[in-house]
Amino acid sequence: MGEPKNILVVDDLSAIRSLVRDALTSEDQEIFEAEDTRRAERLMKFVKFNLLLLDINMPGMSGIEFLRKIRAEGNSTPVIMLTSSANIEDVKESTLLGISGYLHKPVKVHDLVKRVQEVLK
Repeated sequence: MGEPKNILVVDDLSAIRSLVRDALTSEDQEIFEAEDTRRAERLMKFVKFNLLLLDINMPGMSGIEFLRKIRAEGNSTPVIMLTSSANIEDVKESTLLGISGYLHKPVKVHDLVKRVQEVLK
């Protein structure tokens, strides 16, 4: 077995972070959590992530603003956006920024696991 895949979940709701951690923690996946983009940015300086799960609506810098920032810095880590909104502009912009998919809240565990497996293979 190779190195574990590092996954960062960035969401201001602890319930969402817990759901993701519980659904995805395994021998070959290590889950890191950030309650906001500032914490995510600090973690990304020390850990190479294989996947980001990024909430769109957060206090401070939004998920889309954060995605725009890391893409401008040359970071091409795959991103799955998490959202409870159906804002078409958010969908368009994040798609242009090269996301690997969307998951709508409330997140269904089956959909989460399936999408993550697809992105990480």
